[in-house]
Amino acid sequence: MSNQFIEKDSIMPRYAQLINILQKWIGDKYNVGDKIPSERELTRMFKVSRSTVVRAIRELEYQKLLYSDHGRGTFVTASIGVGNSNSSARKKVMIKVVIPFSVILGEHAMDDVFVHKSEYQGIKHSCAEEKINLSVHDAVGLGNGAHLVGELKGAAAIFVGNYNKIVQKMVPKLRSQGTPWCGVGANLEKVFSENCIFADLHNGAMLALEHCLRLGYKKIGYCCQTGIMSDARMLAFKKFIPRKLIQAHEFLPVNLAMGASPLQIKQCAYQAAKARIEKGGLPRAYFCQNDFFALGVLEAAKEKGLRVPADLAIVGFDNRPESRESVPALTTVQTPLEEMGRKAALQMKRCLENGVLSFPSIKFSCKIIVRDSCGGNH
Repeated sequence: MSNQFIEKDSIMPRYAQLINILQKWIGDKYNVGDKIPSERELTRMFKVSRSTVVRAIRELEYQKLLYSDHGRGTFVTASIGVGNSNSSARKKVMIKVVIPFSVILGEHAMDDVFVHKSEYQGIKHSCAEEKINLSVHDAVGLGNGAHLVGELKGAAAIFVGNYNKIVQKMVPKLRSQGTPWCGVGANLEKVFSENCIFADLHNGAMLALEHCLRLGYKKIGYCCQTGIMSDARMLAFKKFIPRKLIQAHEFLPVNLAMGASPLQIKQCAYQAAKARIEKGGLPRAYFCQNDFFALGVLEAAKEKGLRVPADLAIVGFDNRPESRESVPALTTVQTPLEEMGRKAALQMKRCLENGVLSFPSIKFSCKIIVRDSCGGNH
């Protein structure tokens, strides 16, 4: 019945992949009132667990696309498909992305440009594929966001970037005028229990630490920015210590100026690591807040004659292009930035077409990318 399948190794959770497939079915194969395959049939068809199927159906019920009648089955309650006879009555879909223009244009070299530009690329690609009208508003100079609220009426808003306090002020006004919204990354999930699409950084850090432990590294350090104590990666490191067989641990703090560029981050990490190496008694491995911290540690280790990973193993975070080009290539954690952007655009499209203002927040899993700096030959 379906030539679509669930990718077992995909970063996107299986239930989220199944949601995408069922939404396409609602558009292409099923009209309002039609019965879709049962949970048991979907489980067998896509070779996933019953709980995965149930979670996907529950979210589509939340979006008012499906309705389950106990004993009878699950039925389509709304149409979203371009091939459906009701498609001409669908609302025109307009998505407005609020993001610093300098991120898109690459006019500055701040560390978060790679992250937010990747998220924006995902939004852009999804809008092109789905024929969604897309416009961009500059997040710089938003003030309290009051002047932008009116411009977002009749569209859906996607917030990309770190300006949570402004979004908090705008959301009640957006809801009151019927504007659906979502936030991509940027820690908005700490403020809102819904409408957020984000990566599970805590789990990503645990993957990196578990990898070090599997390789037998019992003394692990964490290299991070000074004063960042509530970051998910830091919290994961702190939780990991007492319940694992680690003989010793340490923090390698790096002092950074506000808005430091990747080059500046790498240089500061290099200086901190160099000073630490000169003291001796190093950890067996360093897990780093992001790839630029890791590249700085790597440069200091090589300069001091340490072999990586034979003398010191290093793990980064984010899987930036530079991590593949270093010598040795950097083991790191991949965050699904473009996939998150794509999902944001699709969620906003569905909200507009079905008159829904909210959806359950979606958390994406991270993935460890093993290269030569920590276990590439294992």
